[in-house]
Amino acid sequence: MKLIQVQNVNEKSELRKKYLDSLIEPQEYFLEQFMKDAAIYKFLYNHELAGYCIINEENTILEFYLEKEYIAKKEVIFRHVIKELAIQSAYCKSFDHLFLNICMQYFQFHCIHGFLFRDYSDSCYKEKNAIHDIHARKCLASDVADILSINDGFFSGKDEIEHYVDNNNLILFEKNGSLIGCGLYQRVIDDKDDFDIGMLVDPKFRKLGYGSYILNYMKELCIKSNFRPICGCGFENAASRKCIENAGFINLHILAKFSFK
Repeated sequence: MKLIQVQNVNEKSELRKKYLDSLIEPQEYFLEQFMKDAAIYKFLYNHELAGYCIINEENTILEFYLEKEYIAKKEVIFRHVIKELAIQSAYCKSFDHLFLNICMQYFQFHCIHGFLFRDYSDSCYKEKNAIHDIHARKCLASDVADILSINDGFFSGKDEIEHYVDNNNLILFEKNGSLIGCGLYQRVIDDKDDFDIGMLVDPKFRKLGYGSYILNYMKELCIKSNFRPICGCGFENAASRKCIENAGFINLHILAKFSFK
C-alpha cells in the first residue's frame, strides 16, 4: 500500500466530494476552517485508489475515507496510515460512522470537543417577553467599527469582519438606535446548501434572551432561503449551548477528540 500526498486542487475536491456526500449530516464548519492548510494523502492499494485522509500540522486526522470495496480492510489500511504519517490524534464527528469505528479501535477517547446541532424544532423556541422592537438589517462597511467595539474574540479582527460584510454574511440587530449584536451565516461547502450560523451580542445585553433571538432569526432566514441552518459550540461553553437550544436547536451529535494509544 502507498500513501501519496495530493497537491492538485481539483483532485483534492474530487476526493473530498465522495466523503462529504457519504455523511448522513452536514460537515462541521469548525473542521472545514482547517482544510486550507491541511495535507491530504490518497491511499493506493494494489495500485487502486482505496481512499484518503486529511491531517493538520499537528498530525491530527481531520478526515478519513475509504471506498466501499476497501472498508473490509480498514484496520490494515489505518495501521499503515498511523505508522507512515506518525498520527497523534483525531477529530471525529459522531455521525461519521466509519471513522468513529476506527477511532474507537485504535485511539484512546480523550474528550468531547464540541456539540454539533443539526436538528431543530420551531416549537422549541420561546421568545422572552422583553424581546421586541428589534430592527434587523444588512451589515454595511460603516458598521465594522461598531461590531469591532463589542467583539470579544468571536471574530479574529477587523479583516474577518470586513470579509463577512463584503460577502453579505452579517446581519445587524439594533434596538432604539443601539447595537444589540450581529448574526452570521455562511455556506460550509461550496456546492451544498448547509449554512453555519452564529451570533455576537454586546456584553451589556447578554443573558436577556437576545442571543437566542438572533440565532432563531438567522435560522428562519436560512429556512426561507431554502438553506439548512446548522451550528455548533464548544463542550465547555455552557452559555452558548443553552442559547442555541433556546433558539430551537436539538443536540444529537458531538465532535470527539481522540489521542493515539
